[in-house]
Amino acid sequence: MAMFKGNFIENLPKIYGMYTGGFIVFIILMAILEQAGLGADTIGILFVIFTVVIYAAIGWLSRTMQVSAYYVAGREVPPVFNGMATAADWMSGASFVALAGGIYFGGHGYLAFVVGWTGGYV
Repeated sequence: MAMFKGNFIENLPKIYGMYTGGFIVFIILMAILEQAGLGADTIGILFVIFTVVIYAAIGWLSRTMQVSAYYVAGREVPPVFNGMATAADWMSGASFVALAGGIYFGGHGYLAFVVGWTGGYV
């Protein structure tokens, strides 16, 4: 991380921007390769490899030996990034699976709950 001066928290916008930009470039590259005839199995394998490499890089760049820095990022994460983490948790796959299961077991009446849940998020 020699290209970033300062500590990790100060560089979060740059780091997240790089990850987001890299992901967008990867998606565009996969779309181009798909149009060029690359098989779906190969694209799936590349997605898994890309995901594992990115998570390993995030873990390596974020490593620490302090317990408070590990669990709560030293209590220095800016509110915007904390809000993004909360939003991602709120919109997790488990929430959507639970809502689909509720509709299945509760019938159409459960749709009111789904509308309220979604409206509450927005």
